[in-house]
Amino acid sequence: MDEEVFDETGSREYRWYLRGCRKLNWPLQFGPTEFIVQYRRYRRCTEAIERYESRRIRHMRRRGGTGYRDDVFLERLMQSIHLEQARLEYLATAVSAGQGDDAGGAGMPAYRRPNMPILVGAGAKLPPHLDPEPWARDP
Repeated sequence: MDEEVFDETGSREYRWYLRGCRKLNWPLQFGPTEFIVQYRRYRRCTEAIERYESRRIRHMRRRGGTGYRDDVFLERLMQSIHLEQARLEYLATAVSAGQGDDAGGAGMPAYRRPNMPILVGAGAKLPPHLDPEPWARDP
């Protein structure tokens, strides 16, 4: 089962976690398998909170902007999910701190706007030695 949990995405996130902990001078609390389990739990909490917020906004729009309240059970469940996400927030902090050190990228230079001539259109003049009809353009 341990090999099943620790896939390529997990190993990359674990490497980021290791780098982030070193960068932030935090002690390592998890091995690779336990980290993947806890980090997936954090991501599931985040996804559940996002879905709940989009559902709440959708229901508020349907009701014409009135205050929307779910039943008490769902609100308590969301409170516990918020607490669990807050408890695991440091994992995301360590992973994001370790991502910044990742070398590589797209392998392409950054976009650079082309140099435009100073005069364009009807006001553009060719250099004198390249102009075939200087009499037509010289004032």
